[in-house]
Amino acid sequence: MKNCVFIPRFFIPHEDAAQWVSPSPLRFPANEGFWERVAMRVGGAPSALHVFPPVFSDGKAEAASACQRMYEYLGDDVLEKLARGAILTERRTEAGLRTGIVACLDLEQYGEDGLIRPAMEGDRGETEKLLALRRACPLEFSPVIALYRDKKQRVLRRLQDRSDPLYSFELPEDGGTLTGSFVPDFEAEALFSELHGKTAPAFVIADGGEYVDAAKAHWEALKPSLKEGELRSHPARFVQAELVPAREADLRPLHRLLSGVERDAFADFFCRNVKCRREDGLLFPQISDFLSCVRKTDETIARYLRANGGEVRTVRMPVCGEDEACVVLPAPAGDALFGYAEKGAFPAHSFALGGERDGRYLMEGREISYD
Repeated sequence: MKNCVFIPRFFIPHEDAAQWVSPSPLRFPANEGFWERVAMRVGGAPSALHVFPPVFSDGKAEAASACQRMYEYLGDDVLEKLARGAILTERRTEAGLRTGIVACLDLEQYGEDGLIRPAMEGDRGETEKLLALRRACPLEFSPVIALYRDKKQRVLRRLQDRSDPLYSFELPEDGGTLTGSFVPDFEAEALFSELHGKTAPAFVIADGGEYVDAAKAHWEALKPSLKEGELRSHPARFVQAELVPAREADLRPLHRLLSGVERDAFADFFCRNVKCRREDGLLFPQISDFLSCVRKTDETIARYLRANGGEVRTVRMPVCGEDEACVVLPAPAGDALFGYAEKGAFPAHSFALGGERDGRYLMEGREISYD
């Protein structure tokens, strides 16, 4: 099986990593109050917030600002360029420990039939905003988390007991703690050969799918302008990701909250079309296969809203008010995503990886342009 992992040279801040690090904008996309608080904490200091800002418009203004900051940071020696290698990360939160390996994945292998597959369909509007950032900037600081299968823990066992971490600190905004240790390229290459297994897919994108879609679109647009030698090694061909064993994935369903509907009328319609259990305004579909459950739920909700009006949004907590109804979806299993990925991606917003603050905090970066 082809190798779809690439080992780059990462940038990290020369100093004050706790000041530099910033939550992924994809985890709080419309929470302006949250980002105002983060901006007040950061101020004018060098920060990942300034190179991957939250996007509230079409992304062009944010992309121009981020690009300018990246060149400033490179010119002012804010960032330190490491030797070629991967970074072992340990993230501790209230939910427990998540151990990842930060490296890059080959976008030539990304797609429905590739070694790297999406877990969910992306939001095209968000992808377009992120594409503006990708086109404009010389560096990337990625929010992507990809899962791999390693039931016997062969990979992580070989990486334990690193005694000299690159960084270790408490994350802002109740994000827990983060420790990162350098893994030299020769050691990382030997490890990654074990991540591919014997069957596809080797990796499933569990978080940051729109970011990967944007990177893929940018690469496909760039390819016609490149020479044959550049096609093999151009940095835009790859996307940075934190690689996490599927057994450590805390997958949580995103429930469907309906408002502007007559609760009993919707509940009767839903129960006639989907086998389910009802508890007041909460509806529990009784479909064991998660993919079938999500698709049937979304199709049924869409039919009702087309005929009767109302709105639907995804929520993490299954609660509803008097004039609302909520369809409560079951939790998927991390390992099961690989079987589903062979059939096709889930509808957008089917599940989330952990809680809001369990996503990637932006720390490491790398070059994606020769400019």
